[in-house]
Amino acid sequence: MDLGITGKVALVTASSGGMGRNIAHALAAEGANVVLFARSADKLEAIAAEIAQTHGVQARAVMGDMLVASDLERLASVLKTEFGGLDILVLNTGRAPNPLRATLQETEEGRWQVAYQNQLWSVIQVVNHVLPLMQEPGWGRIVAISSASVKQPMPHHSLSTVFPSRVTAYMRHL
Repeated sequence: MDLGITGKVALVTASSGGMGRNIAHALAAEGANVVLFARSADKLEAIAAEIAQTHGVQARAVMGDMLVASDLERLASVLKTEFGGLDILVLNTGRAPNPLRATLQETEEGRWQVAYQNQLWSVIQVVNHVLPLMQEPGWGRIVAISSASVKQPMPHHSLSTVFPSRVTAYMRHL
């Protein structure tokens, strides 16, 4: 399939494994240069090397936390100086706290705060730092990874439903 993204620059957050890693590979297979962003430097470097070798594109690892402003400022700087901007933003986030519990058993404020920070506030912070790079040329795409439970709630998944559904609302506002 040709998505028409050859040579575009794609940022994938939370890309040190799992879905983020696979998304980065898929974008690179379509010819996009990828920037990987997550907290695990060793994993990111290995994945970046793997992507560059497998797909023949530029792959850059940037270690950082989606909730730390200085990390996001550094990320935006790398995107601007090394790639000239950003075309595609894939917002992948961390999971809700474990163990999963029934909705009425989710009574600990700390668990709600962690879910909010990891699943909604982190998305807003990344967008605030990198969206200007997409606005300058007047072209860009944003993909926010959510949860199947947003469409159809699942038992014991309230923490992984409430904030991703707000990400969907945030995307509509953008």
